Amino acid sequence: MVEWLTSLLKRKQSISLKEREIQILCLLSKGLNYYEIADALQISHEATKKDIQSIYRELDVHCKEDAIRQARVLKILDGSQGDLQQSNQAARLTMMGIGVLAVALLASRLVRPFPDPCAEFADLTQRKWEELSAVREDTTGTGMVVRESGLTDYFGKVESETLIVDVSRCPILRIGVAHVEPEAGYTIQVLDKRSDKAFDVLIDNQSRDWTIDLTQAVDWQQPELQPRSFTINIWVSGEGKSVSFSHISLVAQR
Repeated sequence: MVEWLTSLLKRKQSISLKEREIQILCLLSKGLNYYEIADALQISHEATKKDIQSIYRELDVHCKEDAIRQARVLKILDGSQGDLQQSNQAARLTMMGIGVLAVALLASRLVRPFPDPCAEFADLTQRKWEELSAVREDTTGTGMVVRESGLTDYFGKVESETLIVDVSRCPILRIGVAHVEPEAGYTIQVLDKRSDKAFDVLIDNQSRDWTIDLTQAVDWQQPELQPRSFTINIWVSGEGKSVSFSHISLVAQR
């Protein structure tokens, strides 16, 4: 189909018929002979013969029947040279449409949305946490509250489940601290399971949002090795005190 349209378009673009030649084609299609055409157009028989020979050359044919057939295929017998130009334009637009459709189809096959490598770490507050010397409260929605349980020297701790993370792709730890009770404080640790070392990445007592680059805050052994295996430990200080976290997540570097 595309090859046929391309061939047709090239043929039509290469044809340049004069207005009188198109008139002669129309009269030929109505069955008039050379003499009748000459009389109808009030030109000489010799001029009519030369025009018909010119038509044959333009259409690349050798007889009247083939000339008429070719003119109809190429939509020339519509009454004017303007119709030929309009037909050429329509064919050109058709080819452009086919090209656009082909590009769109190719793009739909090649372009795929890239999945978010950090999507599974978007809400770590809803993961499993081990309550060691603190308890988790208000975990029905988003976020969580960590309260010191009074079992140790005024320091309570919860520990996340082990996270397996490609830190080269998800290096940013985001923590939203929504509320800190008076005389309370908090410490965020990252415990590297490979080296069994804990790194304090945040110590504070204010309500605010934090953005921590783990590649800078944690002294990873053999940092080129990925993924990393670690837990996040949250310590809350103050007897019976609590800290509310609106979100804890790992995201890509922006």
